Amino acid sequence: MWLWRWWQWWIGEVTFSAEGGLCEDFLNLLTEQEGVSLWDVHKEEDRLTACCRASSYRAVRRPARRTGTRVRATAKRGCCFRFRRVSKRVGLLIGAVAAMTIYMILASYIWVIDVQVEEPLLAARVEEALGKSGLAVGTPSGAVDLGFVRMHAITELSELHHVAVYLDGCTARVEVRLQEPSAPLPDKSPSNVVAAFDGRIVEMQVASGQAMVKTGDAVVQGDLLVCGAIETQNGVLLKHASAVINAETSHTFCVEVPLCETRPVREKRIVQTRWRCLWWELPLFSSVPIGEDYAVTERYTPLRFLGTDLPVGVHETVYSAPCDATLRYTAEQAECIAKRRLQAHAAATLEDAVIRRVTYEGVWEDEVYRLRGVYDCTEDIALQAPLLSDFA
Repeated sequence: MWLWRWWQWWIGEVTFSAEGGLCEDFLNLLTEQEGVSLWDVHKEEDRLTACCRASSYRAVRRPARRTGTRVRATAKRGCCFRFRRVSKRVGLLIGAVAAMTIYMILASYIWVIDVQVEEPLLAARVEEALGKSGLAVGTPSGAVDLGFVRMHAITELSELHHVAVYLDGCTARVEVRLQEPSAPLPDKSPSNVVAAFDGRIVEMQVASGQAMVKTGDAVVQGDLLVCGAIETQNGVLLKHASAVINAETSHTFCVEVPLCETRPVREKRIVQTRWRCLWWELPLFSSVPIGEDYAVTERYTPLRFLGTDLPVGVHETVYSAPCDATLRYTAEQAECIAKRRLQAHAAATLEDAVIRRVTYEGVWEDEVYRLRGVYDCTEDIALQAPLLSDFA
């Protein structure tokens, strides 16, 4: 049914009313002699309404005159009537042609350069290098040599390993892959393994060198655990000692939280917004003095249509600086903050350790809460140290 209705709207339909005269004879003449198809026919006393195709409405006049019936069109629907209404407005047609012409001309240029890299400073440098090689905003798409652009960007910026440039409509997509830092060569120089912390050894795995302690021994920081100088029948053999020495250790951390303190809680920000269209930028801000301690961040948000970036968007320059504020806590808040800070500090310091037990002790002194935490851990205390002896 909906397909039939759509077809009728496409070819156009007219709803008319017939009054007076011989309405029944009018319908018979209209359908039998003139061959006009009617639908939605309704009769009300001396009046009837019906629908016909727009191309068949002219055939209504002859049967109306013969039967003395007054016919009047009450509604016109369809694509043909819409086009006829628009065709009389020459300005709309000229505007549509001009808009299509401008669109076809602008579509052959590059208006957006999308550098797919997280660091904004590096993205700006890549875009600057691309501009030197001929890929810039407003450049005709056919005038860009993508191969030369890629090679020039890699040559200009030493931190780039690979650059891929492809055109997506009016947008130039730039995929960047950075140079991966080369792995440092393993240290093979003669060395010892000493204790990084005080503790009691629970497990030893010596890969190279001569063990100077055994499981169960208590050691203090700096004690020699594995020696890199091994005496043999042919003399002293110097090696790069390596081992995994797991020991039970104990670490103590302290934090202080006053009831009133000054801390950086947020950043003071100044945002300068520009409306960008093609290569034009319209500033939407007034100039204000900006200090030298502000960090600068560039941000561009293009408008999107059907998943495509348009050459229209908002360009923001964000200046940010740390801002301090005075905070006041209750006793309960200070205790909770101290414990949270202590746990965060311990987690960062004992990242590779297995924490077996934690003991907290807190005291108040002159509106300052001091929290002390003792962490009993099991961790690797092996620390590389250069071999300093007469043999080295």
